[in-house]
Amino acid sequence: RAIKAMDRYGHVILAKSFSKILSPGCRVSALVSSGTILSRLIAAKTIADLGSPMLNQKAILPVLRSGLFQRHLKRMRAALKARRDLVVGLLQRHAPKGVSWTVPEGGFNIWVTLPGWAKATDLYTMALREGVAILPGITCYANEPEHHRFRISYSFLDEHALGEAVPLLCGVMRQYLAHPMPQETPPWSSI
Repeated sequence: RAIKAMDRYGHVILAKSFSKILSPGCRVSALVSSGTILSRLIAAKTIADLGSPMLNQKAILPVLRSGLFQRHLKRMRAALKARRDLVVGLLQRHAPKGVSWTVPEGGFNIWVTLPGWAKATDLYTMALREGVAILPGITCYANEPEHHRFRISYSFLDEHALGEAVPLLCGVMRQYLAHPMPQETPPWSSI
């Protein structure tokens, strides 16, 4: 359940976006609020952008009303769970010792933790040379970054591509952890 379901006083705002679940270019979201904060949010949004694209809103509304959206979500959840389980299984089989990862209950990403001395930016450079992209965790932290974490997205690639990419990435991790060497400086190193 969303925290908003427990809100009795109108202090919680629930925001949902359709861009990740329907279409990246959708740029339409929904907001659930109550009380005086709702009118303040409407005024702030109106001042900020003069409204969302009407065509996108009109296109999404019949999908939401028809039940197609719920069926789409069900298929999407099943596909993402299968991909997540595939990646977790591949990590269990191929990841070197000293590496751990999350098993998310939802979403699109698995967070991987290297030993504390390792730098995901170095691994990024090595993996990219092999044709595998990861996202070093330092790009996702608002304050003190943890340089030994990175993110694997399992939402974009199909099962076949993930089946090739994850063992390849694990091989790069194994090589890096056995012979850590400073790599070229990535563009976000000043972050």
